[in-house]
Amino acid sequence: MANVKKFIGYTTTAKTVYGIIERQVDSYLLNDADGAFAFAPADPYVSFTEHSVLKGEYILSESRVAWNDGLYKSTVYEQAGGSPVPASDLVVAFQYMYILSDLEVVTDADVGAILVDTSTTIPSTLSALNDITVAEIIAGIADGTYDLQEMMRLIFAASCAKVSGGGTTTIVFRDGADSKNRITATVDANGNRTTTILDGT
Repeated sequence: MANVKKFIGYTTTAKTVYGIIERQVDSYLLNDADGAFAFAPADPYVSFTEHSVLKGEYILSESRVAWNDGLYKSTVYEQAGGSPVPASDLVVAFQYMYILSDLEVVTDADVGAILVDTSTTIPSTLSALNDITVAEIIAGIADGTYDLQEMMRLIFAASCAKVSGGGTTTIVFRDGADSKNRITATVDANGNRTTTILDGT
């Protein structure tokens, strides 16, 4: 027998509430007629039942068919008219559920099983991001072939370091130590740069 998969949505009390359950891997929808997933089911609208005590809470408990492993999404609607019209009915909830062996994943052990099942490496990827160094950040290419460190050197030269050649057609911006030319710019009579030689090393 299939296990119970439980979806919940919230709105005001005494409403007609339904949902569309989508299997994310192939976008198949749950057919309310038989509980199976299909590409174009005859009735993709599954009814939610209001909780007898917690008014405004609507529940779907689905156990007719065992579900394949993977991610599922429930979109829950408040029905306005006599029949479901997803294009205009109010969406009151979304819920995602990962299924493994026809059970909802709820524990760290289950998450580990998902990572094995899907051949993902989320923990190691996150760990690598957490361990990134300043050197690795500034070595990242930011524009063309210039890395972030080179661009910061050029920006510093243009905004803070010594400049020579003002009033001429060649303006030179030095590095902070005044040991090399960072930017050599050729300008026209209006001061517009026509060529630049850059050294961000």
